[in-house]
Amino acid sequence: MSNKLEIISVWEDDDLFEVKVFASNGEFSGGAKCYAQRKELMELALALEGFPKSIGQQVNYIEESENFSFFTLVFSCSSSWKVNVRIKIAHIVTYTNAPKVHNVVEFDMAIEPAAIDTFVSSLKVLAGAEIGAAKALLDAKT
Repeated sequence: MSNKLEIISVWEDDDLFEVKVFASNGEFSGGAKCYAQRKELMELALALEGFPKSIGQQVNYIEESENFSFFTLVFSCSSSWKVNVRIKIAHIVTYTNAPKVHNVVEFDMAIEPAAIDTFVSSLKVLAGAEIGAAKALLDAKT
């Protein structure tokens, strides 16, 4: 299993933008359909342009919810210029008169700075493309 993060648009209406998120670091993996906002995905892409710019730099995408599936991404650069992304994906389903299904995976993935540049380009396309027409891929070959 390769190290990767994949975000694909699957559905949208006037208020919601749903994406399918899958990530793996070779040992751990997980996926879920989560709600996101196009504007916030574009803001993440812009914040990651040229990452890392300094030692200790961190870029966060955090959209946690107690009642809906979500994903968070925390990109960081260590003192030795090693780049890492901490990924958290939660699959949460709430049914009427039934227990909530709550599955969570959280892990780190080492990545090369050049892979972030490709991810930024694809994330920008995803944030503006029609549903299913694009995907953001972070292929973290290290």
